[in-house]
Amino acid sequence: MGDASLHAKVIEFLPALGREATILAIAVALLIFLQRRYLLLSRFFAASADPLNLAVVRIVVFSALLLQENYARILRFAQLPKVLQLTPVGWAPIVKVFPVHEHVVAVLYWTFAAACVAAIVGIVTRFSCLLAAGLAIYVLGVPQLYGKVNHYHHLIWFALILGFSQCGDALSIDSLFAALKRADDGEIHGPVASRAYGLPLRFMMAALALVYFFPGTWKLARGGWAWIFSDNLRIQMYQKWAEFGNWTPWLRIDHFPRLIMVFALLAVCFEVSFGFLILWPRLRPLAALAGLAFHNGIGLMMRIPFLSLQFMYVIFIDWKGLFVATGKRMFPQVLPVIYDDSCKLCRRTVAILQSLNWGERVQFVGSSDHGSLIALGAEDICQQGVLPLFTAFAPEGRVYGYKAYVRLVPRLPLLSILTPILLLAPVRAMGERTYARVAESRTCSLVPMKTATPSPQTAAPSTALWCAGLSLLAINILCGSFHIVRAWPFACYPTFDRVKKAELHRLIASVAVRDGTHQEYELSHDPVMAKMFSAERWQGLTYRVEETPAGNVSDNQLHAMWELWREYHSIPDDGMSVSFYEETVPVDFDGHLNAERGPGTAGPNRTLMGGKTL
Repeated sequence: MGDASLHAKVIEFLPALGREATILAIAVALLIFLQRRYLLLSRFFAASADPLNLAVVRIVVFSALLLQENYARILRFAQLPKVLQLTPVGWAPIVKVFPVHEHVVAVLYWTFAAACVAAIVGIVTRFSCLLAAGLAIYVLGVPQLYGKVNHYHHLIWFALILGFSQCGDALSIDSLFAALKRADDGEIHGPVASRAYGLPLRFMMAALALVYFFPGTWKLARGGWAWIFSDNLRIQMYQKWAEFGNWTPWLRIDHFPRLIMVFALLAVCFEVSFGFLILWPRLRPLAALAGLAFHNGIGLMMRIPFLSLQFMYVIFIDWKGLFVATGKRMFPQVLPVIYDDSCKLCRRTVAILQSLNWGERVQFVGSSDHGSLIALGAEDICQQGVLPLFTAFAPEGRVYGYKAYVRLVPRLPLLSILTPILLLAPVRAMGERTYARVAESRTCSLVPMKTATPSPQTAAPSTALWCAGLSLLAINILCGSFHIVRAWPFACYPTFDRVKKAELHRLIASVAVRDGTHQEYELSHDPVMAKMFSAERWQGLTYRVEETPAGNVSDNQLHAMWELWREYHSIPDDGMSVSFYEETVPVDFDGHLNAERGPGTAGPNRTLMGGKTL
């Protein structure tokens, strides 16, 4: 029965696969045309970026990865019966080799959490990124084994790309140690914009384009125009509302069916065109804004905001450019600061401050850089052998020592929050004493300084980064082309491509009581189980159990679900037997369930799935 059903589904799917292949051929032809005519692909992947941009993405990605699933819920899934494991594509043999055990999951989770924290703060950054990504496949994969695959795969992809990149060259503990090492070699300037930082961001943008592209094309290939110009989207909204306990949004857009069709058309156009729009720098912000509007609109109408994907839109922001532009507005004039470049401690301090000088509103000048000193009108310092104090050239005149630090701190974004504290009288007095003591006891090491302005790096990205990025894109293209949605950690994202019927499926348990009556319980849309396992995961598990062909496996799964449900519900212990039904409930066009059913009997809207003697 199961093989016949599968064969029928394959035969039904083949025409859609042919239409999808046609759409893909057109898309590839368009990309070839854009490359030959405008060199868009070459320019897209050859773009440079500042290390700060990549560092911000690193912090956001691993913060989102760490917060994606809470520990208690992961452990709760690890304790579920093995019979309820309805594994994603390709995971059945893996689970046999690496079984899910709650103690193993606990150890690996905290190792994963530590790796994420290390990646966020930038300790042994590349190793921490790869370790966190590798452990995330297992740890975050545990809930994915039980029926419902939630698509936060992009977090794994981006984490892997970051692990093969130089994402720790800014905003990291590693970058501070690198600054100290540069200072000892006589260089205070850090790495500047290059392709080594731009290519990882481009791979992420391309992966994001695939996230949208294939769901859009499958809507056209499988649903056709009926997906757009029918009540399909409205029905999908009603089904989602029913899954959330007949929840309804405050804006009842379902009362305007033609407007919903317009939104359906815009959604498909956005998904298919996003990957092409981001190839043009001027259209890229428009594509990003459209994406945020797309997700928040779905969140408003269907409670699917896809926040983990929205957070990834940080890849479209030029953080370095933003800090520079903001700095110019706040501090129109650059603050020159002169330091003693013959002092090892001074060089190290300035190298760290320069690594935080994102807005470029401070110009650090070494005491041996006579050309820059003369340009600043500081000829007197050229005649001194050693600069006695840290000196800032404020608009009202020179400021020395601790006061010079107070002047430059507001211009360093990460340290600017300390400005009010530094101005407090006790802090100021302690700071001045500390600076005087350090200035008197400092030791000097004469190291020639590199006074020339650093030129942009020309080093190409590593081969490992190219291989990782291209492999990631290739695997996702393969998954998207063949509609492989229930997979982990690579997959086609949810397509919602079927034209829906105005109905909802429920799993009902009917308990035969000793007094001859029947007591019914709905297992699928249950608020208690939704709280323990999340609504979409619990409902996904019940749906997958309903799809399991009748037999021993199906019976065991139904019994296991019943026992699991009973653990979290107090019900009378007077039942003799329980029967399980798949119930098809019509959804009316007010967005509510037509829940009338005859208790205890399998009417025309029910299918008996199995039973158990209690």
